[in-house]
Amino acid sequence: MYPLDKCPLAPSATSSGELPGLLGISEPTQTPSISIFTPATQPPPKLATPVAKTTTSNTMSKLPDYAKIHAALGSNSLVKSAMTTIPKLTGNEDYINWSDHLVAALRYCGIKKILTGDWAEPSVTANDADSERNALEWKALDAWISLHLNLSDSVRGQVHHLTTSNDKWKELKKLFKPTSVTSITLHLTSIVNVRFDELMKFEDFVASKCEHNRLLGELGGKSLLDSYITILIRSGLPDHLKQTVTHIPDNTITTDQIVNIIRSCQQESMINTMQSSSSDTALLGHHNHWGRGDLETSGNILSKLWAPDHFSPNVSTNHILGTFRL
Repeated sequence: MYPLDKCPLAPSATSSGELPGLLGISEPTQTPSISIFTPATQPPPKLATPVAKTTTSNTMSKLPDYAKIHAALGSNSLVKSAMTTIPKLTGNEDYINWSDHLVAALRYCGIKKILTGDWAEPSVTANDADSERNALEWKALDAWISLHLNLSDSVRGQVHHLTTSNDKWKELKKLFKPTSVTSITLHLTSIVNVRFDELMKFEDFVASKCEHNRLLGELGGKSLLDSYITILIRSGLPDHLKQTVTHIPDNTITTDQIVNIIRSCQQESMINTMQSSSSDTALLGHHNHWGRGDLETSGNILSKLWAPDHFSPNVSTNHILGTFRL
């Protein structure tokens, strides 16, 4: 699972996961068009007063900076690993698994919205170098997504005539996405019945519920509200965690809120366990050399271990205490 939205451009696109540069992409030849963010032209006022114009910088500021996104991807060493998790799409039987991994990988890379069409190809404003550059960067990212769809030869042949990754995504969905009542029921059951296992990261558990809810909507079912998803998550918590969130009203609770609360609770529990283990060690007569500086250092290490990007549920208390013990 990979949290990211932030990635030098690689010289070419390869199957090894390297990002393509812009060398193989020609400059757009489309005719100049007005940005969707540029206000409609108004009749000139009766009084001859200066009219403020919408600047290029204002227009561009409302669009994603695809050059920045591209650079961030290129500098992230985990992008290749994320993309290699995508299985090959061969037909209906593996569409759900394929689409789940593809969406998760591109969400980690911060470019899922290009695939889904939420970030459409940006228009180019006449004599505007910034908008031309942004459009080229979008094309580079879109081409990179298409190269990493991981389609079998027979499936690729059914979408080879389509240009953008979003066009291919929509066509593949029409061709292979199962819409049976059984699939809808399975996703709904996963949302309602699966309870939290404390051996896994809580944020991963919540992300899994939200992903099942997304797929439920894609299959033609009715997606649940975020607050309802959160209520179901809360009902499946162990008692010692459930009591930390029972005070939040049902109509205001959110998945982000419950993740933050439970994470804080788990941090506090870990710290208490460490303190208790340290006290037991002292009572047994083991010599402890901790000084003020050592405690400050251990606190810094603990905060790093508990950062969302570094914490592993497999790190035992004894292992952490062993790290701090001199």
